[in-house]
Parts: sequence; C-alpha cells; structure tokens
Amino acid sequence: MLKSGDMMNGTFSVVSPLTHHAILVVNATDQTIGFFGTPPNGQSPAMMPLQLDANAVSGDAITNLGGSYTQDAINANFSNVSTRINGLIAALKRNGLMLN
Repeated sequence: MLKSGDMMNGTFSVVSPLTHHAILVVNATDQTIGFFGTPPNGQSPAMMPLQLDANAVSGDAITNLGGSYTQDAINANFSNVSTRINGLIAALKRNGLMLN
C-alpha cells in the first residue's frame, strides 16, 4: 500500500483470491491499464463529439433532417452514430471492460 508521496514503478496487479486471475493490472511505467485478464493498454484514441448540423457533411455530425430528407441523409446519420458506438465498444473490449 502506498502513502501520499510514494511512487510506484513497474506493474501493480490485483488478483482474485478465488480464481487467481488478475482483475486489474496497472503498469505505472508505461501508463497502461488492463481489466479482467486483458494485457494493459494505453488510452483509446479520442473521438470528436457528434455535432447537430443542419448542413452536415462530415463524419462528425448528424444532419438535422427537418421536414425534407433523403434516404442518403438518414443512412449517413445512422452510419455516423454506429461508427461512434462501435468505437466505444472496441475501447471497452480492448481494456477488458466488455467481453469479446
């Protein structure tokens, strides 16, 4: 156990007394962390927040469809949202916070 001002180098693990598997692994040197048996990983890349934009054309926006819309605009909105959801799921799985 560390007290205020102490530093840790290398790896720190919390192991389940029942299964003897690592529940948490922190590598202070590499600044990585892993949960539930996954190897420690760094942070996932940042994602730009989705913006609501009346004239959205990029993958970082949701088009406000208003009263007039096309199937392409609807598909683009679903694509942008699903890309973000899939990125979040991948980050959770990569760090052991969601089963593969």
